[in-house]
Amino acid sequence: MKRLLTTIAIFIILITSVLAQGGVSATELLLQANKQYESGNFEAAIKTYEQLMNLGVADSTVYYNLGNAYFKRGDLGHAILNYRRAQKLSPRDADIRANLALARGKTTDNIQSSGAVLNQLAAFSEYWLTLDELAWSTLVLWILLAALIIGISWVYRPAIQRLLRIGAIAVAGLFLAGAVMFASRIIVSQQQPAAIIVATEVDVTSGPGDQYVTEFTLHSGTEVVLSETRGKWVRIALPGNQLQGWVPADTVAAIAN
Repeated sequence: MKRLLTTIAIFIILITSVLAQGGVSATELLLQANKQYESGNFEAAIKTYEQLMNLGVADSTVYYNLGNAYFKRGDLGHAILNYRRAQKLSPRDADIRANLALARGKTTDNIQSSGAVLNQLAAFSEYWLTLDELAWSTLVLWILLAALIIGISWVYRPAIQRLLRIGAIAVAGLFLAGAVMFASRIIVSQQQPAAIIVATEVDVTSGPGDQYVTEFTLHSGTEVVLSETRGKWVRIALPGNQLQGWVPADTVAAIAN
């Protein structure tokens, strides 16, 4: 468990936001949560970190710290859930990646699946860029491509035109790749929202109710896809896998919150 629990960045975010509830500022809550964590009172730290999020603080450091507290308490489901949430905000953070891999390695269900091409593209871009970064990068490439095309029509020197054409082809390829990855992220997030099993163990049934047959059993920390909701039941599927079924809604939590 590397990484200092308190960082300068999170203090800047919290101080400037000046969020407060019941006279306690977000900064004070962060300090309190960190002290609780460092003293080994993980249950209290979890409650305080979650109180921070209820105040509207959505920061990768808070999610990371919360994931650490759950991991120390032995709750793999909520640990992986919060590591994934932290990763969505800071995908290139080495500590988040390391702890997420550590938590995944301790899960019971060893599910191997490559998934469809669309899912692989979304996963690849998600590993390196946030959705906002990907959107802005694609927009910048589109503007650059338009500028190069305009430049080709304005410049009359063959040598410069040739360079502009080469540049336009390269930028067009990057723009196309960015646009495809951006589209894959949007489609996957809307049609196949990712979620984590947070119950210690849950039976996956063939229908939305206890009266249906149990198809298989999943354990805390297993990563699934949400398909449908009916009352207090949700239909889930294993990523890139034909296995699917229904579980109580309170046994699974969506990563996008």
